[in-house]
Amino acid sequence: MELYLRPAKPKERQYAYPHTEQLMSAAGCIGVLRATLDHNGSVFLSDWEEHSTCLKVPAFQAEFETVLDTLRFDERYGHIHKNNGVMAAYGLAHPDSRIGHDLFIFGFRADYRNYTYMIHLEPQSQRNNVYCYCYSHDALERHMREVAKGIRFMTADKHNGTIIPLRSSLPEKCFGVTPAQEAAMLAGALHGWDRPEADPKNYDRLGRAIKPKAKKSMER
Repeated sequence: MELYLRPAKPKERQYAYPHTEQLMSAAGCIGVLRATLDHNGSVFLSDWEEHSTCLKVPAFQAEFETVLDTLRFDERYGHIHKNNGVMAAYGLAHPDSRIGHDLFIFGFRADYRNYTYMIHLEPQSQRNNVYCYCYSHDALERHMREVAKGIRFMTADKHNGTIIPLRSSLPEKCFGVTPAQEAAMLAGALHGWDRPEADPKNYDRLGRAIKPKAKKSMER
C-alpha cells in the first residue's frame, strides 16, 4: 500500500491527544489505539478506546489493520511501530516531528484513502509508547479549517477554551442512541454539524432521511 507519512505540523499535533467528547466527535475521531513496545520488536501490546461507534465501519477496520502492519514491517515507513530504538531513531532523523521541547516525543500524520491517523510516539515511556488517533479524513480537514477561523481547543482535563457546539438533540457518542440520532451524527461528522442532515428531526424512526415536502403551486 502507498501510505503518506510525514511529521505532523504544529496545528495538527493537538489531534494526537485527548480532548472533550464533543470536540472529538466534531473532528471525526473514530478512536485511539495505545500500544506498548519493547526494544527488540517482539512486543506490541495494544488497547483500543472508541469515540464514535457509527464511524467504525468495516472499511475503516480493514484499512487500520493494514496501516498498523505497514508501520511495523514496511521499511519504506521507517518501522516506527517496530520497537522503541527504531522509533527513537526515526523521530530524531525527522526533527520537524518533535513535539514541544521534549527531545523524545514525536508527532506524525499518516493518510490513506478516506482516513487520517494522528500519531504521537514516546519511545522512552515505560508504557504506551504509541498513540494513534484515527479520524475520518474529510471531517478532520473540515474541523481544522474551522479551528483556523478562531475556534480553540479545550482538553478533557482543562477548562480554558471553547468547543464547537453540537445540537442539543444529539448525544456526545454514537452509543445507545436512536436510529435518527445515529444517522444525524454520521452525517454531521462527514459533512458538517451545521448541515440539515446533521439534525435528527430530518430522519424517520428507522434513520431514513425524510424527503422535504414539495411546495404547492398557488392557485390563480
